[in-house]
Parts: sequence; structure tokens; C-alpha cells
Amino acid sequence: MALYAMEHGCHAASEVPIALTLEECWKLVETSERTKKHCMMLENCCYDFFELLTLNMARQGLFGELVHAEGAYIHDLRDLNFSKKGYQNMWRLRENYKHNGNLYPTHGLGPIAQCMNINRGDKFDYLVSMSSNDYMMGEMAKAKAAEDPFFNEFVGKNYRGQMSTTTIKTAKGKTLMVQHDVTSPRPYSRIHLVSGTKGVASKWPDPERIAFGHSWIKEEELKKLYDQYTPKSCRRSALWPSRSAATAVWTS
Repeated sequence: MALYAMEHGCHAASEVPIALTLEECWKLVETSERTKKHCMMLENCCYDFFELLTLNMARQGLFGELVHAEGAYIHDLRDLNFSKKGYQNMWRLRENYKHNGNLYPTHGLGPIAQCMNINRGDKFDYLVSMSSNDYMMGEMAKAKAAEDPFFNEFVGKNYRGQMSTTTIKTAKGKTLMVQHDVTSPRPYSRIHLVSGTKGVASKWPDPERIAFGHSWIKEEELKKLYDQYTPKSCRRSALWPSRSAATAVWTS
């Protein structure tokens, strides 16, 4: 659809994933350059409240030179992945044994990449990625199949590693860490940590935290930062103190 849109004179935007192979990615790039049409893969978490707050603070230099950032998609999706009503034709469960590694990097990576000016002055240079073995998905498939023959198709598959951890180094010597785990019984987290020469901000574990030294700043000081640095485009009534509630809509 994105290729068709650009070929017919329209800009294109797509939810994730916009492509599943390198060949498909290059087709999008080459078509965009040839037709002079924008092509963007959307990532809603880039526009969450704390993410926009820290992006604004980073661009105004409050954290100094950003040196390191962390993001993740940690979300227990076992019941949804194995639900017959969860995803059409069980597509997401199938992805979990067709591919290994980080199957959903953009929730965690998108916001921190913006903070670190990736493709806006810096770029990813190389990465190292490692995944644990699967300890739960295969066993869950067996348990489901024992009760319902429908799930026999999903038994004996080589499910992706339970925890995937990727470390990235940029051309300017900065580092990022990105994780993916949609199996473990853990609280939801995208981490969203940015660390610089003058300060650090962290969204998870709740509540959000900011520091410009050895101690997290007090709530009243944090309120002042929210009031001063929350971009006008995402201001809303009663932003403080219910900031956690404001971000809850994005946790799916």
C-alpha cells in the first residue's frame, strides 16, 4: 500500500511493520527517493507524554551531552498470542517461531533514537544482539494442545528467545540498549532511560524520575519541569499529578 501510494503521487505512512525483509525495505527507500514522496513508519510511543518531555529537555540541553539510552518492549502477551480471538489467523504467534531476536524494537527504540539525534547528526554504527532460549512458549503450546487439538500446529516449533538484548554503538560513540520480552510474567515496561553528562531521566519502573546529580529530584521540582518542558502540543488539563494515568493509553 505504501508503494502504491507513492507511485500515485501520495505521501505514505504506515503502522509497524512497514516491511518484513531487507528487499521490501529497499523498495520503500528507492520508491520514496524516485517519486520524491515521504514514506514514514509510525511509532505511537514517540508521542507519549514523558517521551516528548524528555525529548524537549534533551534538545534544550538539560541532560548535557547524551551518552547512553535504554528502551524496551517488555509485555506479557502469552494469553493474547495463544487466543483464537487475539490476532487474525494467529499471525502474531506464528511470527514468534518464524523469527528470532527482537520482533518489536520500535516501541522502545523510537523515542530514545529521537533523543539521541539518530539520523539527525548521528547514526547507528553497529550492534550486538543476544537472546536467551525459550523457556515458556513451547511448553505453553504443549499445554494448550493437550486440551485442544487446534494448537497441535504450534507444538514442536523453535520459538524465539525469551529475552532479547541488543546493544548499539553510534558513529559518535554513544550507546543504546534495547530489550524484547513478551513471555515472562513481568510488569509492563518500555524502560525509556536517557543518560547524559548533566542528568538522567527514567520512565519505568513507575513513577517517572529525573535527576541532575546523585539523587532523584523531589516531586515538587519534577512538577516544575513538567510545567516548563512539556511541549504545548501535548499539554492537557490536570497533567500533574496524574502523569502515569496519562501514559496508560499507550501501554498496549
